[in-house]
Amino acid sequence: MTRVIQQLCVEPSAAPLVGRVPVFDDQAILLVRIALGVLCRGRTRIDLSQAPGPAAQVLLRALSLLGVQSECRPAPDGGQELDVHGKGLLAELENPGVLDVRGAREVAGLLVGLLAGRTGEYELLVDEGVADAMASFLLPLGALTVVREIDGHRLCLRWQEGARIPGFEINSSGYFGWHKQAALLVGLRARGETRVFEEATSSDHLERALARARAPLERMGSLLVLHPPRDPDAFAPDHFSPIGSAAALGYLAAAALSIPKSRIEVRGVSTNPSGPDVATMVHLLGGGALVRPGGDVQGEPVGDVTFFGELGLADGARGLVVAGEGAVRLGDACFPLLVAAARGRGRFEFPEIVPQGRGGDPRIVERLVGYLRSGGISVSSGPGVTVVGQGSVPVRPLRVTTGGDGRLAALGTLMAMASTEPSVIDDVDCLRDEFPRFVGTLRALGAKLETRAV
Repeated sequence: MTRVIQQLCVEPSAAPLVGRVPVFDDQAILLVRIALGVLCRGRTRIDLSQAPGPAAQVLLRALSLLGVQSECRPAPDGGQELDVHGKGLLAELENPGVLDVRGAREVAGLLVGLLAGRTGEYELLVDEGVADAMASFLLPLGALTVVREIDGHRLCLRWQEGARIPGFEINSSGYFGWHKQAALLVGLRARGETRVFEEATSSDHLERALARARAPLERMGSLLVLHPPRDPDAFAPDHFSPIGSAAALGYLAAAALSIPKSRIEVRGVSTNPSGPDVATMVHLLGGGALVRPGGDVQGEPVGDVTFFGELGLADGARGLVVAGEGAVRLGDACFPLLVAAARGRGRFEFPEIVPQGRGGDPRIVERLVGYLRSGGISVSSGPGVTVVGQGSVPVRPLRVTTGGDGRLAALGTLMAMASTEPSVIDDVDCLRDEFPRFVGTLRALGAKLETRAV
């Protein structure tokens, strides 16, 4: 069968991008809420603005094979309703054989956390980095064996009925939140306290969800201490509302800063301080950002965020180095900000890029550099990426393909809007996984985009 490829034709944006738009659901928060639903006995309801994303679908499929059922159906308001029927903290789950979760590190970490120390035998096929991180604290506890294979590492999780895993302590770099999440979820089934120390603070979505569920969890600076509940049904099912994704902010900020006099407001989005701090980055790049707090939604702070470029990025920015904890938290959100940096003046250095999507494959950095160069942007790599801002110099028109990576599809779109001639981007089906309704969102703001099958 011939594969139909979606092609995106992008016209230069002569007029500012202006409007108030929603964004897709925060997938990191959704994954944590699904995991918490598994630990509750009964039905947890999660309201969504659209169908679950790819990582959530991988997690839900794996849970279904383990005997944890879920249903997703249309909601009266046009969104979706996801029900997760949890089994409780200690109940034995079904043994479906080896669950392949390679390329989904966040999902693998959550599954290890949900299964390790639970009565029964379970096997996961994971990436090497996940296996090493989990082995660092589960091997000494006797809850894990690792079989190293050519195309992945098989984690074998076995625990005897009636026993509880010993308390333990781990040190985490904080670069990958799934390491901490796995440890905390395992710690809920321990007989002693779990202590997690992070060199850099990663996203705290799980801690907030556990605090809402009244888990005995304490934070003291960089140290988390979890006292396991005695009751296997300690957590009651909950009902969660949708929260817009902070991961979307990088793309919309870059769009606002790349097209002069644009003003883009994003409503109902996560403003969790442990997530990517895009607003601060926009200020450092010379643009404008305004965050209006909107209160708390089931333990998560939300608000409306506005990005604007009335002052002109080219006049405001004079170079910048982004490193350390801020760079780690940005993750993939730094990619679109490189496009914005190209519209400034000065030298913008990102020496510590920590890719998150597509299994954290670092090869995205070289492909990213190639994309920027194809648009005539002055960029170098190793270590990280350095961009030399060109002010108001337009981007060269593009004719590129994405290789199935939605980050590159979105990046190319942003660059093309800052050009003076039409551009064509091939193979953009992947956009729906990276930023659902990306084309429709930009059209609502005034961009001229057209998709066609070739």
